[in-house]
Amino acid sequence: MIRRYVLVALAVALLAGAGLVGRAIRSEDSPFTATGDVQMVTSPDGLTTAVSIDVGDSKYPPDGLVDHAFRLQHKAVQALAYNGLATITYANSQLILETADDAGWVVTVEGTVTPVSDRGLPYAWLTVTGLSHHWGAKVRRSHKEVAALLLATGCMTLDEGDPSCDDCEAGGPGAEGCSVECEGGTGCLARCSAGAYACCSCPGTCRCCKDKEIILSGSLLRH
Repeated sequence: MIRRYVLVALAVALLAGAGLVGRAIRSEDSPFTATGDVQMVTSPDGLTTAVSIDVGDSKYPPDGLVDHAFRLQHKAVQALAYNGLATITYANSQLILETADDAGWVVTVEGTVTPVSDRGLPYAWLTVTGLSHHWGAKVRRSHKEVAALLLATGCMTLDEGDPSCDDCEAGGPGAEGCSVECEGGTGCLARCSAGAYACCSCPGTCRCCKDKEIILSGSLLRH
């Protein structure tokens, strides 16, 4: 438990050092730690992972509905899976998942300033192209339903025509991050690495999209 408080304190300190705390940020953009029933599952193509948490403890057990969810968009094929009690520490461009048996993962967006940069933590370290955080009515569903929602076809592939990458309400080409607040307390935010841009729209769709130049290049290579 002490280690978890240290992680959060370090996250706040390093974010302040990076000049991020000084700007007007929403509470969902601030570091937080939550414990509960966690599921982590990767899409069949290995390029997207959904992490969801139903917050609760022995005094106030999880209620069966997800409270926070995260989409990881990978640079290369991954195969991540977990289901059980865990603690999540989230801070903008980094997600730390600690399991009950002291295993875990540290996920960071490539090329971003992250709160925890000391690889002394005994966990698997992953660098991703995109990390998005989702909350509110849209994710107040079962783990299975949330995973299906977040693992739907994204646009980090070379496929064209994905509507979730068009007409962004926030973000768009050139944006490293974006966020939206929608009706019913639903919202989301995304942080992306170089070579991608953040695209956010209501009713709670936030993800990273490949730069159009990369898509066009890939399309030409296929012909």
